Amino acid sequence: MEGFRSIASHITNKMGLTDSGETSAPDPATAAGEDLSKSMGDPEPSPDVLQGRNQGEPRSPRIDRESSGHDARRGESPRRMATARPTVAGDASSRPKEDRHTSTIQRMDREIAKLKRDLEMMTRHVSHWHNETMRCQSEINTSRTNLELAQREISKASKHTETLVKENTQLGELLETRRQELQDAQRFMGTEDTFAESEVVQEVHGLNTEIFNLARSMADGAVPVQNKDMKRAASEEIIHALGRPFVSVLESTDPQGDTILLEIAIQAAATRFLAWIISTWTRKAESDSVLSSIYERIRRSENQSVAGQWRALTRKFAQAEQVSARQQEDSYRQKLVTLLQHVAALSRMRTPSERDPRELVQILVSKAFKIRHLIGEAMKSSEYEILLKQPGAAFVAEDMKDVYCPRGKGKRTGLSVLYCASLGLRRVEKVEGGLRSTTLVKPDVGLQTLVEDLGLADGGDVKMSG
Repeated sequence: MEGFRSIASHITNKMGLTDSGETSAPDPATAAGEDLSKSMGDPEPSPDVLQGRNQGEPRSPRIDRESSGHDARRGESPRRMATARPTVAGDASSRPKEDRHTSTIQRMDREIAKLKRDLEMMTRHVSHWHNETMRCQSEINTSRTNLELAQREISKASKHTETLVKENTQLGELLETRRQELQDAQRFMGTEDTFAESEVVQEVHGLNTEIFNLARSMADGAVPVQNKDMKRAASEEIIHALGRPFVSVLESTDPQGDTILLEIAIQAAATRFLAWIISTWTRKAESDSVLSSIYERIRRSENQSVAGQWRALTRKFAQAEQVSARQQEDSYRQKLVTLLQHVAALSRMRTPSERDPRELVQILVSKAFKIRHLIGEAMKSSEYEILLKQPGAAFVAEDMKDVYCPRGKGKRTGLSVLYCASLGLRRVEKVEGGLRSTTLVKPDVGLQTLVEDLGLADGGDVKMSG
């Protein structure tokens, strides 16, 4: 009971009531300042507010006590009504003040509750943004790590790309080298010719016709002469061209004004000289012998494409670089003209001065160079050779033609060849076990019975002493 009284007394004091039941009259200025301070929201914050108490937590004892006191007065509990003092004249003046105090407390409670809600919301926002910040920081760290990994991968890929570019460049260079080698190999191994065999045969026939025309042109109108010195000089120059057996016939036979031996001698000399132009590798006999020997071994051991390409390239580059084809033709033309003049002197005949053979000789040399190019460089799939029988060789009707054979004698086998009056042509093919030749153009030959066949002597064959 005493405790209850002390609480009631405490509440009474808080409410501004004295022991006599009158309300203590505070200083108006002080009360007005307090009311203004409370209305401005500057009350002293309660410990619960400073500690961030939740909205559901119980209020502070002071506020609860005050609230319970006010509620007791408003509710007029039975205990309070039983012990309440009689109303005095001063109670009416204290009511507005109490109402204002109660309204201020309620407003403060609402403000506190609002602040608590705002605080809770801000706390949630802060927590949310803190979590977002941590998440973004984690993403930044992950992105930074990924960036570093990507940079390392890019650097590695860049080096790999440089290596690939370098390898690609090397492969491109190697490919170009192999392509060039393949082209060279295809060109070297190719067997397709740009000329036909019939063209070669036609060119040989054409050259033989020009040889015959030259001999006939120089022999027509020639007159006999007697000059032993000139005869001996000419004899020494043309032995190689005509062969010693035929030279012996020219020296020992009196043509009796007939130009037939001169015509034959011109044909024989021109034929052998032109055959030499076509068949030669170089302008030197020693080099020709070496190259011919090498080529013969290649032809017997390698296939035709290899042998043909080797022969074509060697023929092309074996000639002297400082001498052009035109210069070579002029040089050969002059040599042939000189040789034919020596043949005429050996035959003790003088050709007409108005019949200069240089023009016809130029035609012969040009045709010989063309045939040389065809069978020496252009034709690679097959081998073609000029067929020229040497003096003293046995007569074979299948490979040559006896142009002065008397009628009714048929094939004269067993006789020897005295000279060749035209060029022959044969194709040589590699077969198992060796080479096989096929005659395409038969050369015209005269046999050792030439003087008898021409009716220039009563009898006796020419002795073939080589």
